[in-house]
Amino acid sequence: EYLKSMVYGGMDGIITTFAIVCAVCGANMGPRTVISMGVASLVADAFSMGMGDYLSEKAEQDFALVEHKRVETETRSTPAVVETETRSTPAVVETETRS
Repeated sequence: EYLKSMVYGGMDGIITTFAIVCAVCGANMGPRTVISMGVASLVADAFSMGMGDYLSEKAEQDFALVEHKRVETETRSTPAVVETETRSTPAVVETETRS
């Protein structure tokens, strides 16, 4: 579950890491500095993007759960309205498809 977010963050972080490494090399800093700046940048970018992806997916799942509960509650409280909506939906979809 978390691997996808980590890979996504790492792949995105490669670009900025490359830019930082190039800048540090251009400043004629030593190899240790170049490597440490590159690793620090890659870790920070991977964490940042991975966390953003994780939180985005979590929010999407939370929204889907709330929406499912809302529909379930609506179905129980007003079954006649839901039945009418269900019967009219295929006609609407079919009409939109033909247009």
